Amino acid sequence: MSSRESFASSRVAAVLLVLCLSCPSGRALRNGSEGEEWVKWTEETRIMYIRGYVTGLREGIGAGCHQALSTISPPRSSSADDKSLTECCKKFPYFKGDSIRFVPPITEFYEAYPTQRSVDIRDVLYEAAKGLSVTQIHEHFLRTNLR
Repeated sequence: MSSRESFASSRVAAVLLVLCLSCPSGRALRNGSEGEEWVKWTEETRIMYIRGYVTGLREGIGAGCHQALSTISPPRSSSADDKSLTECCKKFPYFKGDSIRFVPPITEFYEAYPTQRSVDIRDVLYEAAKGLSVTQIHEHFLRTNLR
């Protein structure tokens, strides 16, 4: 394993550790009430959770696209590989800027719509990342029957 792969593995392990430590109990994952857990967490725990989730997602998408491209295509120039990797990564959710900006809308969503606390945190995050307001997120989940 190269030092670069070792470093990437260390980062993934660190993200997983942050995710595990930031969730005070496993109940949210077992009974589908992530929103109930979210409103109980401190602001610091919410920030750590979102940062860990988004970092892990970015790392996973990048690693997955890189692995897929190296598996299915012959070696090419570095610039062609970079362009293909960028195109692959664009097919997944992208979170511009600091991920902590998503903490307030997620909190507002779960506080304003307690009947929708069964909606997974990641689903609320993805809608917030699209630039939807809390009301629009609520309406989206009403239309899609994710309640």
